[in-house]
Amino acid sequence: MQRLSAGASCELEIDATAGIARVIFNFQSAGLGIMELPNYDSGDIITYSSGNNKLTLYNALLNGSLNFDISYSGASWMFFGVGSAMATLLAVF
Repeated sequence: MQRLSAGASCELEIDATAGIARVIFNFQSAGLGIMELPNYDSGDIITYSSGNNKLTLYNALLNGSLNFDISYSGASWMFFGVGSAMATLLAVF
């Protein structure tokens, strides 16, 4: 489970250079936004067929943290903290 503080944002880089990559974000409450996909709903599958791709996630809540899960396949991904002290995470398949 990942967490963003109120008003915080982070950048997620998805590496699909070795093949198709799929990413899913699951969250219980409204507030998680993705700059590049403004109509994203919890559980929607995001598919990249190639290249390095970036998503900017943000917590639109004015108060309180937002928890969410990330599921992925065929991808390497890395978080970069932008507006918070979120720890850098690295997962490589």
